Amino acid sequence: IRADQLHELSSDITPVEAGLNRFIDLNRPFNGRDVLRAQNEQSDKRQLIGLKLLDRGVPRQDYPVYYDGKQVGKVTSGGFAPYVKEYLAMALVKIPSTGPKDTSFAIEIRGKKHRAKKVPTSFLKR
Repeated sequence: IRADQLHELSSDITPVEAGLNRFIDLNRPFNGRDVLRAQNEQSDKRQLIGLKLLDRGVPRQDYPVYYDGKQVGKVTSGGFAPYVKEYLAMALVKIPSTGPKDTSFAIEIRGKKHRAKKVPTSFLKR
C-alpha cells in the first residue's frame, strides 16, 4: 500500500468514504458540502477498511470483497507489507455503520475466495 499511488481518494471516493471526516468542516460553505453531509448521516455508506489476508494470496486493486457471501465492495490497494510480514489491503465496502458482527471477509483473487480479517487501517505495529 503506497501513499504515492493513493487509490483511496479519487473522483469516485469522497473524503467521507475515505474516513477523512476530521479534516472536513461541514459548518463552512463549500462546493459539495450538502453531498458530504448526506453521506455522513447515512447508516449504510461506503467506507474504507483495512483487511489482512488469512490465506495465501496477493490482494490487488479492484479485486472483489465479500462479506457473508455477498459482494460488498472492492480492494482499492493491497500487497505484501514487509514491515509487518502480512498481505494487507485497503477496501472500499458498503456495510452498515454498526459494522459486521464479526470481522470475517473474503477477497476474490484469481477466481478463488481468500479469507480476510478486518483490521485497523494503521497497519504498523507500535
